[in-house]
Amino acid sequence: MLEIDERTWCEYLLGQMNRNEFSPTAGSFDRRFWCWRTKDLSDATLQYGAVPLMKTAILSPSWMTEAMKEAYWEAAALAALRLSQLQRKNGSLDQTYPHENHPSVIYDTLPVLLLAIQYRGNCLDTRDVEELNTALDKGLRYALSCDERYAPISNHYAHYAFVLRWAAEVLNDSACESKAEEYLGRLHENWSEEGWFREYDGPDFGYQSRVISYLGRLDSRGWLSPEWGSIVRRACEFLSYFAFPDGSFGGEFGSRGTRFMYTYGFAHFGSEISEAAALLAFQIRRYNMRRGVQLTHLDQENVSYFLEDVLDSNALLRVGAFDLAGVDSLPWQRGPFHQRFASANISIVRKNWYYAVHHLGKGGLHRIFRIGDGKLMHSDCGWTCRNGRSLYSNHMTQAVAEAASDMDEDSCTASFFKCQYETLSPLKLLLLRFGNLTFLRLQWLGDLAKRFIVKRLFLKRKPLGIVLRKRICWDEKIRIVWNFEWTDSESKQFVHAQQFTPFIMASGGYFEEADYFKSNKRSPIAEGASPLKCELVIEEDS
Repeated sequence: MLEIDERTWCEYLLGQMNRNEFSPTAGSFDRRFWCWRTKDLSDATLQYGAVPLMKTAILSPSWMTEAMKEAYWEAAALAALRLSQLQRKNGSLDQTYPHENHPSVIYDTLPVLLLAIQYRGNCLDTRDVEELNTALDKGLRYALSCDERYAPISNHYAHYAFVLRWAAEVLNDSACESKAEEYLGRLHENWSEEGWFREYDGPDFGYQSRVISYLGRLDSRGWLSPEWGSIVRRACEFLSYFAFPDGSFGGEFGSRGTRFMYTYGFAHFGSEISEAAALLAFQIRRYNMRRGVQLTHLDQENVSYFLEDVLDSNALLRVGAFDLAGVDSLPWQRGPFHQRFASANISIVRKNWYYAVHHLGKGGLHRIFRIGDGKLMHSDCGWTCRNGRSLYSNHMTQAVAEAASDMDEDSCTASFFKCQYETLSPLKLLLLRFGNLTFLRLQWLGDLAKRFIVKRLFLKRKPLGIVLRKRICWDEKIRIVWNFEWTDSESKQFVHAQQFTPFIMASGGYFEEADYFKSNKRSPIAEGASPLKCELVIEEDS
């Protein structure tokens, strides 16, 4: 079981909510909007805080009294009615700016309406039920009329498919069912035979666990066709290579750098897929030892989603779906091997005393762990180089001109690109709000703006003209060689990063215990004229 204090976390959510039923913002979970009044619009997705409250009331744990259960349902009803008040005329909802016109906000909030109608409809006033049904219908009509095309984001496709399939069952709506199948088809299109789903420009491990979580929800209700069984198996097998000996998971090797883990999919598929059971056991063990990303490390935007996932996972484990004590081991616990994921450009090496991951397609990032005590021996999050006021790094997903990998040696070539740390300024916000309230209200222009923003912040690559050639010899003593080359005669300084990301991505950068051991290591510096060489030898007793 994942050890969480369910009552404390539910009460945390209640504390974020405006529970004054006479207030014009009654039911809002956006405390910075209704209480601090430091925002100019309410984030509708925060209303998802009502879902864990309803799930807890449905599960009715031993600590919950009837008075508490009734209070949870009353809060959830207020939250659902608040959504109907936030809804635009076209059925859309806003998250970060006015007239956002994005279907994701609808899919993030529809479960609030669906649960409230399903489990509380007969206890609400007729007028309130009509208001919720109208909001549900308007939201679905809007979501079915538009699409998300600015980037391949697989966890969204799985999420949307589940919500639409749920709505199709509640409303007996064939259009919702058809759209759900369309999103599942798109998810399949972004599937690699190696076992990963595409998130922007490659695999991401935290978000892949979210994909599996929603596939588990679809399968638990009989909405997933049998062909997905082998896909989920391969997806779990792929993820198992990124559950590391020190208790960390994923991280900078992913396209979005996430380190969290959703567990419901592993709990659901664990009785049939050994890798799913192994990942679930890994998460339970590390979470209960305060390793990995904890609920306490998350912001409000993600607490509700993770809390719901933990509640549902623990509910499955309570009924004894399978015995975690008998699960198979993770890859790092097995004998020597070399695994190359060619499409993802990731190399995994397991030798006598160490387990190493090397991402040849993301600038040559690597982590090396000592198996005996699970210690992180070396972390390479790339090199950084300043050029004027701009920071450049090889830590970027990029087309690899040269890459080779075998049991004894890995080599790759990478370029340095400008890091994207752009943030909003008062002037930029003023221009954005002007656009939000005028021409960006048009759906096609809003969609075009989203594609531009994604390209600018996450996909734009401005090179510096530096080439890094990296080689790792996988022997009892690991030898790493970095060769830097550039055309001008100027001296340059390169700082090696133990933990680093070249851009800010939603749900990335959460703290975990493993960060203590990376942050305490001094960053090496290489400085000089081209060509520049840096070497490192790592031994078991280093």
